[in-house]
Amino acid sequence: YAPRHALLRFDVAPFACGYVLCLSLFFTVPSREVSANVAMPLLVCAHLLVFLVSHWSLSALCALKLRRVSTVASATLVHVVPATAGAGLATPPSELCALERRPRYSPEAVTGAAASAEETRFEFHKTAFVLHVKGEGGPKADAEAEAEGVRAGDGLFVQLRMPVGREAAFYLQARGYRDAASVAAAEYMFGPNACHIPERAFVELFKEQALAPFFVFQVLRVV
Repeated sequence: YAPRHALLRFDVAPFACGYVLCLSLFFTVPSREVSANVAMPLLVCAHLLVFLVSHWSLSALCALKLRRVSTVASATLVHVVPATAGAGLATPPSELCALERRPRYSPEAVTGAAASAEETRFEFHKTAFVLHVKGEGGPKADAEAEAEGVRAGDGLFVQLRMPVGREAAFYLQARGYRDAASVAAAEYMFGPNACHIPERAFVELFKEQALAPFFVFQVLRVV
């Protein structure tokens, strides 16, 4: 997906036209004054409902505020919908993830110098997915990507493979990284070995609770 222009969003443009029409009828056509008085509250209620739905449903938010694009190059966001989990396992919620574009790994990329190739990736639940370039790595890599990858538009995202799942002898013989360049390369590719939980502001938490369906319907019931 890519963001729509603010004036072209479906939660803005139709209602802006409706407000302008109601105000025009109210001030310029006296015979339609009653109709405008009735239409305006209905329009406000519909706008409020659309606003709430965009917070309750990620699919609705994508349809209202974003536009679907056919190529990864023109996208800035990706809507990740996890596959159905197995019996007894909870399915993680879907998420709107930002696409990150950075130079493909090379010593120049680690040191901040310009690089010729670019890598596109996103992170979902602390797991990185990298756009696979067909032909890179040979036919075997292409076959593995087709089997394990997730298609998005014209691209194929493959989960970043960590150095796990090998035989025990491999880890017994491992002696770690021997120099700073190897450490920098591993950190650039896999990220730091840390899990940061950002502190959320009180206003953000309050807004999330105030817009929750249970709270909204409780307020409507009291009113």
